[in-house]
Amino acid sequence: MDKYLTDWIAIIDSMKNDNTYKASWGKAIIESLLEKDYTTVKGKIIVEEYFIVKRILKYYWNLNSYFGLTQGRFLVVEKIIEDMHNQFYKRRTSDFPVLFGGIESFINRNSISYERNLGKLMKAINDNVAYRFLNYKRKKTNLYKLDLEKKALIFTKDQLKCIKDNKKVLLDLIHYKWTLNIEKFNLSPKILKKVTNVNLAVSKKKNLDKHLYFLLKYHGENLVDFYTGEKLDSSNAKLDHVIPVYYIYSYNMWNLVLTNKKRKKVSIPLEKDIEKLKNRNINIMETYGPKSYPFDGDFEDAYNNNLVDMFYDALRK
Repeated sequence: MDKYLTDWIAIIDSMKNDNTYKASWGKAIIESLLEKDYTTVKGKIIVEEYFIVKRILKYYWNLNSYFGLTQGRFLVVEKIIEDMHNQFYKRRTSDFPVLFGGIESFINRNSISYERNLGKLMKAINDNVAYRFLNYKRKKTNLYKLDLEKKALIFTKDQLKCIKDNKKVLLDLIHYKWTLNIEKFNLSPKILKKVTNVNLAVSKKKNLDKHLYFLLKYHGENLVDFYTGEKLDSSNAKLDHVIPVYYIYSYNMWNLVLTNKKRKKVSIPLEKDIEKLKNRNINIMETYGPKSYPFDGDFEDAYNNNLVDMFYDALRK
């Protein structure tokens, strides 16, 4: 195995589970290179720290503000995200979580504040991470050359090729180490999936047509809004996740209901709606049978493992 690759693996594998800076730094470096956020000068690959730090800020916004996770609450970046979160939601009528792509207009209006936050984070990274990331068992590896004066990382073409050729191995290991840390502080489900997709700018829309058609068929002429009980026309019906998708991070049928397209989302459902959801799921199983209904195993799994109550209780903590 290439020594450069083994050095990367050794550095990632040695990350302690009491700090997520190194994981975010390593991930941001790799993704900056993969997405060509660099310049080539005399055969050298130069990545400015500015672009790396911007990615780190996006990661932490999505993990902390959107997914509602905590990573210890002692990092400079967590304080920055907390301040950004408070400012962003200060004048909003809804506190429903927004991915990083949804705050771009807010950032543009407050560009001076945003650049200051990037500066604070860059200082913290340079003081605590950029050079320490290279150290393994008291020896310095050659993952990159650090130019503190220009605030840039320098790679060779061979190093870039190695990272590109082994991106999945490196990123998978980073995601695993990062997840181990977050699991110490959170009961949230699907943490590994959330860490893996932490660079999302906007939500990936999943095709849920078959879920919609099934519920329309299930209700038939008795179609009503799940929450209000008011009669609902199929043309005005939309699918809704009772337990918010940002928290559960899955599209299970047992969590989907029909409501009016004009209904606003809520962060935490009411307890009466949770009870209604459980009764609805039991009725679907009784109507279609445990083996014959669509989405085989979905409702049964939720019932046998008490998933609705489990996720709801964890969401409220």
